[in-house]
Order: sequence, then C-alpha cells, then structure tokens
Amino acid sequence: MFQTTEAVTFKRNRNNSVFLGIQKIMNIPGQQNETNHRPAITNDVLEIERNSKPTESFASAENQANSTTGKTEGNFNWSSEQQGLFLGAYFYGYVCTNILGGWLGNKFGFTRVFGLPIFISALLSVATPSAAYKSFSLVILCRVLTGLVQGISASAFQCCWSSWAPPLELSILNSIAYSGSPFGEGIVYLLAGYISATVGWEAVFYVLGGLAIGWSVIWIITVSDSPRTNRYITATETAYIESSIGFTVKSIDAQKVPWRSIMTSRSVFAIFAAHFADNWGLYTYHAILPTFMSQMYHFNVFQSGAVVAGPYLAQVGVGVVAGFVTDFARQRKWISTLVARKVNTMMLSVLHIFMITGIYFATSSTMTIVLFGIGVATRGFGCK
Repeated sequence: MFQTTEAVTFKRNRNNSVFLGIQKIMNIPGQQNETNHRPAITNDVLEIERNSKPTESFASAENQANSTTGKTEGNFNWSSEQQGLFLGAYFYGYVCTNILGGWLGNKFGFTRVFGLPIFISALLSVATPSAAYKSFSLVILCRVLTGLVQGISASAFQCCWSSWAPPLELSILNSIAYSGSPFGEGIVYLLAGYISATVGWEAVFYVLGGLAIGWSVIWIITVSDSPRTNRYITATETAYIESSIGFTVKSIDAQKVPWRSIMTSRSVFAIFAAHFADNWGLYTYHAILPTFMSQMYHFNVFQSGAVVAGPYLAQVGVGVVAGFVTDFARQRKWISTLVARKVNTMMLSVLHIFMITGIYFATSSTMTIVLFGIGVATRGFGCK
C-alpha cells in the first residue's frame, strides 16, 4: 500500500491525468490521436455521405435539401481519391511538428504549448463544415492545419510527466491519461451517427469543437507546468514529487537535449519502429473498418458505430488495469522497468498482429467483430 503522502500525491497526479484524458474526449474532431488523433468523426461523416442519395452536384443537393427539409444533407460527391485525401490530410500536417512540439514543450512549458494548439484545432474543427461547403481545397487545408497544431500538442503532452509523475507511479498515471482517447473514440462512434442523422453532420463538429474550446480555456487557467508553481498542491506533496523524480524545475530547465545521442541510439529507433507499426494497425482500424463493415456486411452507420465503440471502451479498462498491475509489480521489485516495458509491448504487438491477420481471413461479421474487439482492447497494454 502507498504511504499517506504517496497516496495523496498519487490522487493529485491521477486527477491531473484524468484532466489530460478529458482532452481526448472533448476534442476528437480537432485532434484525430494521439493522441492520439484519430479520424473517427470524419470517417463517420464520409459513411453518411456514401449512403446518401447521389446528386449531380453539390449545388443541386443543397437546393434539394433546402426545399424539402430546410437543412442541407451534405452530399459532396467526392471521389474515392478525394475521400482518402480528406482522411489522410490531417496526418500530412501532424508528422511535421512532433519533434518541434516536444522541444517547445520543454522550453516554454507544456501547459501553454499543449493548451493553445487544442484551442486552435477546436476553432478549425468548428470551421470544418463551412470549409467543406466552400471548396474541397479549403477543407483539406483546414485538416492539414489541424494536423500541424495537433502534432505540437501531442509531443508537448509528454513533457508533463518529467515534472509531475513519480517514476513508480508513471504507468498508472499514463494509463489514466491515455484512457481518455479510446473512451472518447467509443463515445463519439456511438453518438456521431445519431447526431449527424438527427441534427446534421455539421453539428458534430460544432458541439465537440465548442466543448474543446471551453476545455482549453480551463486548462490554460488552472494547470501549471510543475508542482512548485501549482496553487492547489501542498509543500509536502511538492517535496515528495520532486524527491521521487530526482530533480527540480530549475534542473529541468538547465538540461540540454542530447540530439546526437538520441539520433544514434538503437533503442530510439527500436521504439520508433514499434510505434510506427502500432500506429499503422491502429489507423487501419480507424480508416478502413467502418467502410469495410458497410461494404462487406452492409452495416449502416449506426451499426458500424456500435461495433466500433465497444472495443475502444474495453481498451479503457484494459489500459487502467495493466497500468496498475505494472506499477504494483515494479514497486515490489518483482520485475524491472525494462522488463515491464518489454512485456507490455509484446502483449500489445503479438496480439495485435494475430487479430489483424485474422480479420483478413474472417468469413463472417461476427468473427470480424470479435477479432477487431480483441485487437483494439489489447492496445491498452501500450504506454506503460
């Protein structure tokens, strides 16, 4: 069991992690990742567009919708190439700013470098429907810009652990924070189809973008870069965290990035390869599965949403339990941190490989759903 001071500090850190995780829930349209940054909403919108009655042009669709229901149905008549570009445009921007985001977060503090891009991407989320109606090029630009700012926030987010997380509590804190991403995805997949069909697909971007704007304002006002500058933490808690981590804010600020050592480290490239492969499988799930279920098994957008939501919600439970078990074992010195990382990575990777391969050979919708569910849920072993 934790000692009294450790328990209080863990609760403080856990609350901070939950708050970080809420970002994943509230800004799904803007972030698309993640981190966590997935095309959940955009893919659902495209499914609704595919299943809508085709028209000769956007103008005729708009006129027809206005004359019959008083609202637009949003038929853009995008080709499959344009749809693919729309789904991928976010990542063209995202990959360009990851390293920059980590550097900025370390230099200027993760609070602003994480919060401001969320605010900007939320504004872009709200602007996305108007951009789509204006022109295809404009909506692509909107998606690329969203990726650029979210690439910064995704990396800056990691800087919080260097000043807030005691090493032997890092796994559970990481698990709680990152559980917001699959939880948000699960909720969004359930609600996106309903909101799109009843209110209009634009409302999905407006509602969640608006929530993200409010969240980012609260984040910037209330969250601090370190325990020492936080108004809600006691001196005892601050001393415990800093002594557990082994350095203070001043020593963090004085550190220089060892670029040469990083770029020549085999461990760094091993992590890069593992992360690349994991994200490849993850984004395959996100971008392909709803369309696959629609075209192969004739699921509508509501059925696809329900199928996809369950595994992401299950991933939350797997992640939190795996994080708790990992820290429990490390605190009692049953396993080293290195072994813990390797075991969790192997659990994630091996099971993921088998599930993706199995989906390729699946002969029924039930088998596909089961394999997909296991594959996504076991991603909870990551980030430990």
